[in-house]
Amino acid sequence: MSEKQIIKLMEEGTLDEFLDCLDFAPIGVIDLIKRYAVALPLSDYNKRKAIKDKLGYDVDAAIKNEQATKNAEKEAEEATTPTRRVTKPVEQETVAEGPVRRTKPKYTIPNQQ
Repeated sequence: MSEKQIIKLMEEGTLDEFLDCLDFAPIGVIDLIKRYAVALPLSDYNKRKAIKDKLGYDVDAAIKNEQATKNAEKEAEEATTPTRRVTKPVEQETVAEGPVRRTKPKYTIPNQQ
């Protein structure tokens, strides 16, 4: 079976055809069925139940885990996204010629002669 045939069987095939596939398909096809059951996801409850009964693979739990993983990745991606900080522009004071004192001196300057 090709991958397109497997997808078609999962979406449009009857339950009896699907059960025959699960009973007589090689391991590679079974692995593809498991993968596509989660990726598509498989909407037929009876087919999900058949996979769980025949293969012991819980499609519902796998889909929940897949969603949880996607949500965790999204949250981690949002947390690591850097935020842009904008600073307020510095206002420049007009400067007279030469340095200007900003504070009053604590000592007195004697008059120079």
